[in-house]
Amino acid sequence: MGCKVVQNRFEYFDRQRNFALSQCSYEWVVCLDADERITPALKKEIECQLQDSPKCNAFITSRKSRFTNK
Repeated sequence: MGCKVVQNRFEYFDRQRNFALSQCSYEWVVCLDADERITPALKKEIECQLQDSPKCNAFITSRKSRFTNK
C-alpha cells in the first residue's frame, strides 16, 4: 500500500473529497480522517479481501472511539 500526496485550495469538504477522488488511479480508495488509523490487522484483512476479487463496492469497518485515553 502506498500513497500520493496532492494539494488543492480548500473551499468545501465535499469539493475537496471529490477532488481527491478524481486524483486516484486505483480501483479501491481508503478515506481516513486525521484522527483515524489503519491497524496492522485491518491492513492484512483488507489485503486478504482484495486478493479474491471482492464482489462488493465498499467495506464497512467498526470504529473504536476514545476520549481522554478512555
